[in-house]
Amino acid sequence: MDSQTIGALLESMNSTQIINTLESLQASGYNLSSVDVPAVISQLNVTQVEGVLASNSTVVNGLLTSLKPAQLLTMIASFQNVTSTLFLAAKAADNEQVAQAYEEQGTTLVTLLMNKVSTVFTDSQLLGLFKIMTNGAAYGTGSMKLMSMAKDLIKGFFGGSMPAGVEVPSRLESLVRAKQPAIFGDYPTNSDVAPSAVFLSIFAIITMFHTGLFIKNYTLGHKFFVSLGLAFYSLMRTLSFILRLAWAKHFLNLDLGLTATIFLVLCIIFLPSLNLILAQRYFTWKHPLYGSHKVFKALMYVIYALVVGVVVMTIVAAAVQTIYLLSEHHFNMTKQVIQASSILITIYSVIAAVLVFLSFVIPPTKKDQEIITYQPYWIKSFKWNYFVPKGTAQREEQLITEDQRHAVRIINSSEYHYETTHNAEEHQSEHRLHHNSSIFIISFTTVLLLIINLFRTVSTFIDQYHEHQSWIFDHTVMYVMFGALEVIINATYIVGRIDLRFYKPDSLKNVVLQSSSSSDSNIPETKSADGVSEGSSIQHDTERATDAN
Repeated sequence: MDSQTIGALLESMNSTQIINTLESLQASGYNLSSVDVPAVISQLNVTQVEGVLASNSTVVNGLLTSLKPAQLLTMIASFQNVTSTLFLAAKAADNEQVAQAYEEQGTTLVTLLMNKVSTVFTDSQLLGLFKIMTNGAAYGTGSMKLMSMAKDLIKGFFGGSMPAGVEVPSRLESLVRAKQPAIFGDYPTNSDVAPSAVFLSIFAIITMFHTGLFIKNYTLGHKFFVSLGLAFYSLMRTLSFILRLAWAKHFLNLDLGLTATIFLVLCIIFLPSLNLILAQRYFTWKHPLYGSHKVFKALMYVIYALVVGVVVMTIVAAAVQTIYLLSEHHFNMTKQVIQASSILITIYSVIAAVLVFLSFVIPPTKKDQEIITYQPYWIKSFKWNYFVPKGTAQREEQLITEDQRHAVRIINSSEYHYETTHNAEEHQSEHRLHHNSSIFIISFTTVLLLIINLFRTVSTFIDQYHEHQSWIFDHTVMYVMFGALEVIINATYIVGRIDLRFYKPDSLKNVVLQSSSSSDSNIPETKSADGVSEGSSIQHDTERATDAN
């Protein structure tokens, strides 16, 4: 008995009789799985189909689970034709009661089918349906496109528009989530709301602290723009947790999810970059000749530029995975891009410690000892509650003579082995200023950044889907790395007063140099025993006496 014959047999029956007949055929040994269900359904009227779907018959459910993905797609298309016709007829009907009847019948059919999608159809059937709809795209790619197709499919049932309150079935959402590639930090759920709220609050406070410290220093004439960079980073991290919290409540908002992912990538590059700036300043203090050399500066700029390129590369790869439906080959290519960028970012995070190490390995040269340096000797302490007197940097800048304008700007310390723009007596302070703690700050934060990036990098090489992911993808690990450890890094920067330890004087302005030059023109310059020009020394003493008055 073929499907056409079975359809003709059932055509004149009601839904109860249809179910009983199917059960009898099964009991007699007939293989119902060979029946072309879409062909049989096409011979039944709406009332019959509604009654059959409303039943919880094991025979009916067995027939539905035996459908191949292509048959399931055909059946869904048939349902779309029927239900969309009903809803369009309801819109065109002049009689309100007739319109309501059409609409109720269409809504009932759609609801019954969605219930079967949620409870009866197997994962393999639905995944096979996805494969057909996406022309064989790899699982985990084109999430935006896939959810858009799912919404269009549902709109098709209602005549082209999505009624209020109707959403993509949670079963489909769960299936899409399960087949997403595992990511570091996992996809957020309701359990992410509390920790995300906690860390966004903490980083908001850190943002205000860095901003307040920058403003306080700036009003005193102490311009340390790394603090502003840290404030911007903290703001970005705050926004990343806000986006994660919002995404946890609306997982299907994939635009929001992609934005959250982009902010995550941007944040992981800021701290290593700022740490490298600190290490670069320490290296220049130890080796003013090498640290101020054009080649060294060019190399650092190249490194920063390469990192920007790596970040862009990572963002593009993540966006392509989410936006476009990719073949397995192209999906693997995006994974390899993310893996390569993760390795590069991990290497980048340790360059700061390498630079500090090189500052000890490379011995100072004779030229290092002869080069003139300009350091902020007016900073008398690195204590957490110390601030420089207002306008000191600008007043001291006025004392730099034209013949010293080429001096290399370095960070402050009581220990130096090279010629400076000031006398040794001018550097006297209540406490000796050493950089042992500065080395610890750079080294300690570098170790923490290395741990953070190692965990993330390792996760990119574990090729798993969300449904069977390893512990390294758990959101707790992410909150420890991007939350707790980064808070410790920021606390180290704040308590360690990097704004004092790693501050270097501002560049000399042309107007200042001209003023200094003109004022020096009438002062004869002779070298004293300590190698400092007496003319310069006289001017220093005169201007300080004026300031004292």
